[in-house]
Amino acid sequence: MKKRAHTRRWTALKRLAILLALILALDALGLYHVLPVQAMRQCAASAALGDVEIVKTMSDRRLDWGRYYLCANEDAVALLGTQFHPLLGWQRQFAPFAPLTGDEPVKACYQNFNRDGQDTSVFYVFGRIDDPGVKSITLRIYWYGDQTDVDTFADIPGSAYLEHGGHTYFLADMSSLWLQPAEDYGNTKLTAAGQTFLTPYLADGTALPEYEIQYGSWTMLD
Repeated sequence: MKKRAHTRRWTALKRLAILLALILALDALGLYHVLPVQAMRQCAASAALGDVEIVKTMSDRRLDWGRYYLCANEDAVALLGTQFHPLLGWQRQFAPFAPLTGDEPVKACYQNFNRDGQDTSVFYVFGRIDDPGVKSITLRIYWYGDQTDVDTFADIPGSAYLEHGGHTYFLADMSSLWLQPAEDYGNTKLTAAGQTFLTPYLADGTALPEYEIQYGSWTMLD
């Protein structure tokens, strides 16, 4: 009995060693990612972002089991998503980004996440402040309604701002702004989200001109 138990343990250990060797070989070939940061790098490369630095790492169970990275370089700020698959390892998932071009004091974009083709209430805004005088930001979403249109407003919370490499970035869960289409709001029923606007504020409360920000430039990566 002892010999049989020993043989079974030895067989199990050999199978485990073979499996680990296979995983390491696939990892070396770039076909299986053991670490989420490997999939993040692949995600950045697929979006032609080049080398990026990680500003913040986060997870959100509403977006399934994954790791999400706020990353940046001198050309763009991006929210790169990865997800774990038990057979395929860590996989790239999405790569919305905001180019760091133009004269706007804040470079930003927004991203609402879909599951099975349905809008969820998971709505993120991220970006970089390029005007050192800007100390706070307010967002506005313009909604189309069947009777009248609706605006929703919210300030980006102070906890969303991050200092990294001499720049101020932000990553904010603004799901409270994202209303649900087809629901009643007063005398109107929402039909779709229209535009998203950003207003930067200086330390003394002076509002800079409001301007529109865009949906993150991205596609679900295959």
